[in-house]
Formats: sequence, C-alpha cells, structure tokens
Amino acid sequence: MNGEILPTHYYLEIYEEDYNDLIVSYESTTPFQNFNKGDVFEHRNMKLFQKVEYETEQLIISEVKHILWKVENDHIGHKIMIILKKEKKT
Repeated sequence: MNGEILPTHYYLEIYEEDYNDLIVSYESTTPFQNFNKGDVFEHRNMKLFQKVEYETEQLIISEVKHILWKVENDHIGHKIMIILKKEKKT
C-alpha cells in the first residue's frame, strides 16, 4: 500500500426474480443510495420491468449483494446487485 487514493467507480445492476435475468445496469462516479432487503422498489418511470398492477402489487427488493475490487493503479470498483420480486400488497 503506497497511500495513493484511487477513484471509485460505482455500478448498479437490477435483476428480476434471479441473477440470470438482468434488466438494467448503471455506472456512476458517485455512490448509489442504500438498498435494503424488503424495500419497495418504485419503478413507474422505468419502462423496463414486468407489468405491475399498482393497486394490488409491488416490487420488493429480495436480495442485495455488494462486490468490491481494485484495478491496480487505476480505480476501485463497487457493484451493487439487487433482485426484485413482485408481490401482492397487504
């Protein structure tokens, strides 16, 4: 460790139902908000997801994974991967 501070690249991948169904991914130079299991994911302005009947259904974050890596002398990567599942509102 030489004390050099490397820039961080942030990635967000959103999956539907499991990690085999990538819906969308984003890259940013600033961190994404915190995502937690059980959060309701509001996506009305994103036309990428399965049809949700807003009166009776919602998308819930069912899993969150964080992956960190370092590209020597270049940058640090932080990827957040979330899985969304449709469920009935209670």
